[in-house]
Amino acid sequence: RLAAVNSVVHVAYTLPRWADRNGASPMLQARWDRYSANLEAHEKGHGTVAMSVAGLLEKELVGLTDQEDCDKVRSEAARRVDAVMRKGETMQNEYDRITEHGSTQGAIFPF
Repeated sequence: RLAAVNSVVHVAYTLPRWADRNGASPMLQARWDRYSANLEAHEKGHGTVAMSVAGLLEKELVGLTDQEDCDKVRSEAARRVDAVMRKGETMQNEYDRITEHGSTQGAIFPF
């Protein structure tokens, strides 16, 4: 019987950095800063989706039991993990569709 699930989610954000930002006009710097902040917010939304998937895994796995056969429990757990991960991918794709890959959140480049 699966009594508990301990999910660990590691999220790394790789964001663009403008190497010569200080050499640009204040107006262009401000536009970049807005874009950069909006892009970061969009990417953090992907992180939130990933955390939701971890919660779904717990809901799907805790309590899973088969009094007759541990291999059946292991096999069913693997099937459920695969299903949740596929659902997570769908959720990520839907987030990008709804936000138009961040453009509805102001992450539009070139601006």
